[in-house]
Amino acid sequence: MEKRSLMVFMIILVIIIIVSFLSILNLDIQELKPPEDILTGGLVYVSAPFSLEQLKQGIQFNGGWNLFIWTEEIKEPININEALKSIEDSYLYIYNYREQKFYFNPTKRLSDRNDFKGYKIFEQIESGRRYAIFMNKKDVLKYEKPEVQEQEEPAELKQEKPELNNAWIWIILIAVIFIIFRRRILSYIKR
Repeated sequence: MEKRSLMVFMIILVIIIIVSFLSILNLDIQELKPPEDILTGGLVYVSAPFSLEQLKQGIQFNGGWNLFIWTEEIKEPININEALKSIEDSYLYIYNYREQKFYFNPTKRLSDRNDFKGYKIFEQIESGRRYAIFMNKKDVLKYEKPEVQEQEEPAELKQEKPELNNAWIWIILIAVIFIIFRRRILSYIKR
């Protein structure tokens, strides 16, 4: 009977740990999403996408949230670090509304979240898409389209890497730990 109670206790403990972890992760993601009334930064560019001329001259972003639509004049996706190079010291992260994904500035305090599988991450700015960027200070975004762009492999030649959801990794890890401790507990009880 003691073995069964101990096993039930361990299973309940594992379930509590998993549920706690997942709820903390979800709460954190919800706190990072831009608010519905996004005027905290004071600048909202949603009436039309940026033009290449505007990006060349520079677009002022205030501290806080700034909402914008990327230019439609560049059809191919652009790496975020390249697109936001002029403001790399001024933004914390950017949110993609269509995909509901984040990208955290690799030089700032939240950068480790780009590698954390619990967050949906995007790495390219796409034509005509709406984004919200959280600025830690006022700065000017400038971007000029390079004259010669590298050719990227066709999508059908790229190999997709299967990704395990971070929650599944934790579940597997906890199950393995549970199996290891279960054997030790049973051997201890048999003595």
